[in-house]
Amino acid sequence: MSLRDPRFKKGNKYAWKPGQCGNPSGVGGGRPSKNLQKIAEEFGSEEHGRTGKDRDAHLIEVLYRQACQGKIRAAELYLAYRYGKPVQQQINVNADLTAEQKVSGMSEIELDARLAELLNAHQLKGRIQ
Repeated sequence: MSLRDPRFKKGNKYAWKPGQCGNPSGVGGGRPSKNLQKIAEEFGSEEHGRTGKDRDAHLIEVLYRQACQGKIRAAELYLAYRYGKPVQQQINVNADLTAEQKVSGMSEIELDARLAELLNAHQLKGRIQ
């Protein structure tokens, strides 16, 4: 169809009006992506020509070989499917800690500094009274 095709001329009574749908009755085969998972499952369970294994197993082996060659994304995919994706830990850094938990997380230098601070505060308190 060229640009001079009469179907595209102004005033064509069959042309769509602005805002009008091209398929008002909604009849159609649907999008192929709706059945994509089903198609992929069937395709993956078929036998791979060279290995005799199903295609899914062959693909996992290919991912594994690529991961062993140092391809990080292949390693991530292989491990995610092998063991599942790791769960992200949610840590509340503002959580209230007990005195024992605070002390157990301190280094020796921090402990010495804290003890000196407490001793000075105790001595000052004794002088004031």
